[in-house]
Parts: sequence; structure tokens; C-alpha cells
Amino acid sequence: MTVGENIRRLRRAKGISMYRLAKEAGLTEPVIRGLESGKKRYQRAETLAKVARELDCKIDDLMQ
Repeated sequence: MTVGENIRRLRRAKGISMYRLAKEAGLTEPVIRGLESGKKRYQRAETLAKVARELDCKIDDLMQ
């Protein structure tokens, strides 16, 4: 699975919207949408750390 697919899977498993994930992570919805769609393939570790923190997982879980 790609990073985007993992983010989408984990986000949906928690039952939260892209908007809510973005807001709680201090990001914008277009950033989350871009990550999930694969359009933003090379994100900073800081961005992935924020997403991972809000999804209650490790960055490695997103990368697998």
C-alpha cells in the first residue's frame, strides 16, 4: 500500500473526515487530499508526523 492509501485506511477506520484530520493536525484539507490521492508524494517528515499523531500511529505505519 502507498502512504496515501494507508492514511485513507487509517482515517476511515477512525471514522474521521479529511477536514477533521487536517484541522486537528494543523494542516489544510487540500494537503490531506493530496497525500491520500498520491499527488503529494514527497512530504516533509514533520507533515507525516502530524498526520501520524492524529491517527494514533507511527510514521512507519504510514510508510508500509
